[in-house]
Amino acid sequence: MQGIIKIFPHLAWLMLFFGMASAQDEGLFVVRSVNTNSNEGVLYLDAYIDYALSSRAIEALHSGIELNIDVEINLRRNRNFLPDENIATLTQEYILNYNELTERYSVLNINSRHLSTFTNIASGLNSMGRLSRIPVIDETLLNAEEDYIIELRSSLNVRTDYGLTQFLNVFRNNINIESEWFRWQVD
Repeated sequence: MQGIIKIFPHLAWLMLFFGMASAQDEGLFVVRSVNTNSNEGVLYLDAYIDYALSSRAIEALHSGIELNIDVEINLRRNRNFLPDENIATLTQEYILNYNELTERYSVLNINSRHLSTFTNIASGLNSMGRLSRIPVIDETLLNAEEDYIIELRSSLNVRTDYGLTQFLNVFRNNINIESEWFRWQVD
């Protein structure tokens, strides 16, 4: 590698510019658990998602860029010998923000318009990762004889409505993160 850098002296700068970081610097979203329960004819979902932002995502947050975090939830009917049928899809959307003046982090739940503030990022991420009583579907729309599966994943997607400098900085660092799909058999 050093021989290449001697031949191409700007390679190290280009690697830094395009955000090639080590694996330990990457953020990680992991769906730890999902549970469903029924109450008054509605199927509800509870989930726990572990959020770890990369240093680049935290840097973007501290430079004034809002981080948009989506939780995608699919309810699918399990069919033998055919692809599963999608019954319902919903998305929980959050905006994570940092206010430099107050030195506080805020989490806005776009769906409910509920805003919470925190003194540290870990508390904000922990709060955002605990989904409770998310209504999925009216159970009268489900057939008791069928098997259903919930799929859930979370992703960080930067939507840029910012100036050119911030726009270039975000894409130079490629801070998007996505969890694996977590599948849960509905009882």
